[in-house]
Amino acid sequence: MKNKLYLILSIIFIIVISVVFCSCKRKPKTAEENFDFLKTIKSYSTDAIFSYKNSRGETTERCKQYYDSTKGYRLEIGEDRIQIYKDKKIFVQDVKNNAKYTLEKDFDELYKYTFIGEYINLMYTSEDIKYFCKKIEGKNYAVVELFIPGNNKNINKAVLFINQDNSLPDKLIVYDDRGNERLQVVYEGFKVEDELDKNLFM
Repeated sequence: MKNKLYLILSIIFIIVISVVFCSCKRKPKTAEENFDFLKTIKSYSTDAIFSYKNSRGETTERCKQYYDSTKGYRLEIGEDRIQIYKDKKIFVQDVKNNAKYTLEKDFDELYKYTFIGEYINLMYTSEDIKYFCKKIEGKNYAVVELFIPGNNKNINKAVLFINQDNSLPDKLIVYDDRGNERLQVVYEGFKVEDELDKNLFM
């Protein structure tokens, strides 16, 4: 009986040591690997806290994002405004003033780049992309830095921070051409979805 117990404990000890040893040897994901995982996301929903910074100070808006690679994007800005992006248009619902109108997608130089899918599209047009890893306040991040096309000096560079523990975006920071932070978006409760209701995009 003692021999069997000793044998079982020995096997358990060997398994535990092997797991720990393999975990220590496992290489962390690179920034490119985390970014490649984001490319596979077809649909997601998330809360997003937008913090705008300028010479007058800082303002914050709590928003909600829905993204579907086939249906479009939906941005709820507080309780006053909804913007739906599809068919190269932005369908705006001004809830506060009970008004609806349509804009060209190119009219929006800022909000659209806060959607992860749109950010990923930037990599195909941006000539200068940097991938690196960074530790901030005890968290390991894969960081993707790229320049935003256009002539808007206030929206020059966007830096995406991907949490290496779950390969999901934590925050996005937009800088002007002088390197000043203009916008920070913190993603909260980011959820990869199998499918989103098509009514969200109508």
